[in-house]
Amino acid sequence: MNPPILAQIGDTKKWERPSKGIFKINFEATVNDNRMGYGVIIRDGDGFVLGGGEDFNEGRFSVLEAECIALERSIEVADKFWVM
Repeated sequence: MNPPILAQIGDTKKWERPSKGIFKINFEATVNDNRMGYGVIIRDGDGFVLGGGEDFNEGRFSVLEAECIALERSIEVADKFWVM
């Protein structure tokens, strides 16, 4: 059996609630051959989901470009749900 190509991460960080009155935005992006996808979620201090979304874009993207697009979309979602 061959060793894994990517290093195994021993600890996964658990989501932590923000303080009362604070909103937390999490986003993630992934890149494939000719496509990138991302997801966004916004939660309040109780862990209640206020909004979110996901989408795919066709084309070649670097990981940095994909993460920047996901960041931009998370700001748009926050603005849409009056979090900002």
